[in-house]
Amino acid sequence: MAKLQHCGYCGRWFHPDPRNAGRQRACSASACQAKRHQKACRAWRQRNTHYDKEDRLVEALVKDPAPAGTDPVDAIDWQAAMDLVGPEVAVLVKECGKAICQRRWGDRTGNDLELPSARRETPSPCNSM
Repeated sequence: MAKLQHCGYCGRWFHPDPRNAGRQRACSASACQAKRHQKACRAWRQRNTHYDKEDRLVEALVKDPAPAGTDPVDAIDWQAAMDLVGPEVAVLVKECGKAICQRRWGDRTGNDLELPSARRETPSPCNSM
């Protein structure tokens, strides 16, 4: 049997589980276990602050999914975006999104827009001599 230990939450003496005798700091009382769990969760959240940040941001920014045939840029809550990143960045992202949507789905007249070539012609240093 493991030697008695002092509970770090209620202060009572207890016999730790033999498998955890060197690590167990709380007795088996439900109140002490709940406090231990809260402390462990708080420490985990401090170590992993970024864990659900993206989900919370998406939830704050996306009003409702855009219906088919409408501009997906309109599904964003741009006021929340401006509050989050500032008006300059939000306007830049919004206009870039509009430009991408127009190029992707064509202009409103039904004419498809061609994307510029991704490859640029640059002079080779070998050809310049």
